[in-house]
Amino acid sequence: MMTGHHRQFLVAVAVLLGLGFVFAAAPAVAQSGAPSGPTFRYTDSQGPGCLTIASLGDDAAGGGVAISVTITQNGTSLSGTGEEWVIGAAAPRTTALAFWLADGYGDSFFFDGTLSMGVDTLSARGSWTWLQNPDVTDQWQAFVLFPARPCTAT
Repeated sequence: MMTGHHRQFLVAVAVLLGLGFVFAAAPAVAQSGAPSGPTFRYTDSQGPGCLTIASLGDDAAGGGVAISVTITQNGTSLSGTGEEWVIGAAAPRTTALAFWLADGYGDSFFFDGTLSMGVDTLSARGSWTWLQNPDVTDQWQAFVLFPARPCTAT
């Protein structure tokens, strides 16, 4: 016999799995017309920030989903695009990420990593490389809790 707690847990998992598949399959658009998606609390050795990843739709050429990415950190915004691929559909659902960001002043960065869905979180981690000097690299991590909580870059 299923208890109330078991039923609540199964409903929560079904909702989150549905959100994950919607996130990966359909573009989200903000009222201004710009892509929007979940905003993660981001951190690396440069400090805390906010990371937003938005689906731009299926990319048949790349075999995954095209994504738009923005990081706001230390008063600076980096933005760009990349790709997301499902590498594990069973719980916890896991995707691989690769994206390129530019700061608008001539500096570009390559990021790669994974994104995993938990019961009430999405978490991501990976590494980045400064393309103007590939010897400069760092680890990064990010997470978002559901229901969504605001992220403010400091």
